[in-house]
Amino acid sequence: MKRQQLFFIIISLSIGLFGCNEKNTKILEPSAEEISQIKPIGDKISKELVTTLQKELKAAVQKGGLDEAINVCNMKAVPLTTIIANATDRVVNIKRTSYKYRNPDNAPNEAEKKALDHFKTLIKEQREIPPFYIQKIVNGKETHYNYYKPMKVKAVCLNCHGSDNKINPETLREIKKLYPGDKAVGYKEGDFRGLIRISIE
Repeated sequence: MKRQQLFFIIISLSIGLFGCNEKNTKILEPSAEEISQIKPIGDKISKELVTTLQKELKAAVQKGGLDEAINVCNMKAVPLTTIIANATDRVVNIKRTSYKYRNPDNAPNEAEKKALDHFKTLIKEQREIPPFYIQKIVNGKETHYNYYKPMKVKAVCLNCHGSDNKINPETLREIKKLYPGDKAVGYKEGDFRGLIRISIE
């Protein structure tokens, strides 16, 4: 068999295997016992993440204004998230996600879309938004949990996430330069911003 033919067979098998894994993934409701184990971990990590990012942004604004704050989001947010994730004894992955994302890396996957839709439905029905939401993700013999913390838009967030005509023109130009496909604008204070997703094994 020619090397090129063998290569295409291997690629085809790999695609088939990944497809099966995707189809076999189940998103389930966790039991009360599982929630009691996962919630404290998610609560602690999400609180630490929000506190750390707010501290960094506040220091950046005091140092160099909104442009410096944009640089924190662009350059420091992911490393800070990684540091916090590595500070726990569990295998953890942290992500901020939304349908209206700024960084393409924050685009939601299927499980995250279901979580976003869960909160959007509650909002549409004018029901109370819970402080957290947990999914049980099962893929074959592997199981992990997605803990979600809802984010709301605060007044200070509107400096970078409000309507185009409310954002400083220089700030808006910098955002568009760093994030050409930016969707994270047009918010009002109190709007549902998206979710902090903490994957816990």
